[in-house]
Amino acid sequence: MNQHQRDLNRIHQSEIYGAMIFKTAEILSLNKTRKNKWRVLYQLEKQTLERLFEFLELTNQNTKASFLWKIKGCFEGFILALLPWKISMSLLEKGTRDFQRTFLRLENRSNQNDKSFYSYVYAHEKAIEKFAQIEQSNGEYSSEDSLEELYKLLIFI
Repeated sequence: MNQHQRDLNRIHQSEIYGAMIFKTAEILSLNKTRKNKWRVLYQLEKQTLERLFEFLELTNQNTKASFLWKIKGCFEGFILALLPWKISMSLLEKGTRDFQRTFLRLENRSNQNDKSFYSYVYAHEKAIEKFAQIEQSNGEYSSEDSLEELYKLLIFI
């Protein structure tokens, strides 16, 4: 399997993993503010996964992702829902870094036709990182400012 195919698989894995983290955390959160923030993160992951499938169809490519990413996402979403907010946000921020390297590589190596999709995927990961950074500095009762970058990427809210 070539690097490009591994990177496409990584996008697929990332979005399934992230969606499961955020959906699980949303379900388990008792705090209404947290629940809403997890929901917005979930919506972004779901939208990105849908855009990935559209992109793959248009470009006649495919990916595969292990079912283990769903299980891992559920488990980590459970943990993030229970941890203090600042710790959850610190872990979320750190978790974006590995994916960012892959997504930036795809963006940098893409041809003109594919660049907008890969730029979106990278921007979505950077928006999650920025969200986590703002949440760490402002605390869980911060304003909706931390969601601003996420809202910019969401097509339908």
